[in-house]
Amino acid sequence: MKKFTKQMLVAVAIVLGTNSAAWADSKDCDLGTLRGLYLFSASGFNIAASGEHIPKVIGEFIRFYGDGTLTVPGGTVVIGGVKLPPPPPGPPTIGTYTLGDNCIGTLSFTPQLTFDILVFPRGDELVMVQTAQPAALGLPVLQGSVVRVSK
Repeated sequence: MKKFTKQMLVAVAIVLGTNSAAWADSKDCDLGTLRGLYLFSASGFNIAASGEHIPKVIGEFIRFYGDGTLTVPGGTVVIGGVKLPPPPPGPPTIGTYTLGDNCIGTLSFTPQLTFDILVFPRGDELVMVQTAQPAALGLPVLQGSVVRVSK
């Protein structure tokens, strides 16, 4: 499992390093670059306080509104082989995002889930790398891709 952890961390570093360097000179993004319905697909694990690696998989829709806000109208989250129950009926999960003109930003879901985002200049795709979550869940090691499915 330690080998897998090292491989995952190296892969994330390569994604961040390569994409950051490639897009650093770009001035092609603003909040409006992300607009429409996207499909987020991610896998990774949580590192528990005991050191145990607990696998997790996420598939969800994210609607970006082009103004720094977003909602999650639905999806599936599985942690440690257990599918989490859907949220209770009511408004969808709400979040916010920032995006610099270099197409690099952050995304936060309520409650306390944060990601670094690297956006392709036209906004059709992006990469999300989880950077924080509630301490009770352990340390996150999760990255995934996001693809626009409709405007």
